[in-house]
Amino acid sequence: MRASEGDYAFQIIALALLDWASMIDDFKKNDAAIVRNSIPIRWITVRSEFVKNLKGEEVVSQMGWD
Repeated sequence: MRASEGDYAFQIIALALLDWASMIDDFKKNDAAIVRNSIPIRWITVRSEFVKNLKGEEVVSQMGWD
């Protein structure tokens, strides 16, 4: 799956946060599910607005990809 498809990019971000954040290990273990779920949920509106406003055909035409 490509990072641009679905929630994949947001899953990677959540895992990186859990891996690299300077938190207590018990917190990471106990709250990992919350972190993994909250990042994609928080960005639902942003992604929806982006897709709604994206003018794909216009971008393709401007880039000369048509």
